[in-house]
Amino acid sequence: MTSNNLASLIQQHAIDRPGKVAIELGDTTLTYLEIWQRIVSLSQWLADQGCVPGSRIAVALPETIDHVLMQFAVPAIGGVYIPVDHRWSTNEQQAAISSFGAQLLIGGDHNTLATPLPETLPATTQVALAPGDDQDWLISLSSGSTGRPTGALVTHRHMR
Repeated sequence: MTSNNLASLIQQHAIDRPGKVAIELGDTTLTYLEIWQRIVSLSQWLADQGCVPGSRIAVALPETIDHVLMQFAVPAIGGVYIPVDHRWSTNEQQAAISSFGAQLLIGGDHNTLATPLPETLPATTQVALAPGDDQDWLISLSSGSTGRPTGALVTHRHMR
C-alpha cells in the first residue's frame, strides 16, 4: 500500500479480496470491489461539487451504506468528514456547518440545507488518493456541557 490515506485500506482489500463480502445491510450485500468502486464514484461526485483537499464536508445521511462509504470518499479526495445527525433540526445542522466551516452538507431529500446524493454517480474507475498520515480525516462532534457544537480533529494517523 503506497498511501496512508484511510481510504487506501478499502482499496487494498478490493485488490486482495475483491469478491469477499464487505458490507451487508438488509437485502443488500456488497463486496470490497463494489464498495471501492462506489467510494471512487462518490469521490468523483464530491470533486464535481467543488470539493478539494482541505474542504470540510458535512454528511447528514440516514443509516445507509452510502453513509458509511462517505467516511472514506471524503478523505480519499483530501476532505475532512464532519458527521451531522440527519435527525437534527435545520437550525442545529446550520449551527454545526457554520461552526466548522463546512463547504457542503450532504443529506437526504427532506433536508432543505443539504445537497442530496444523485441517483446516478459518475462512472469513474480510479481516484488519486490524497495524502493521509497527519492530514485531518474527521471532526468528532460533541456538544459538551455548553450545548454548542465543539469538535476534535482526528487525523488519518490517529485511526491507523
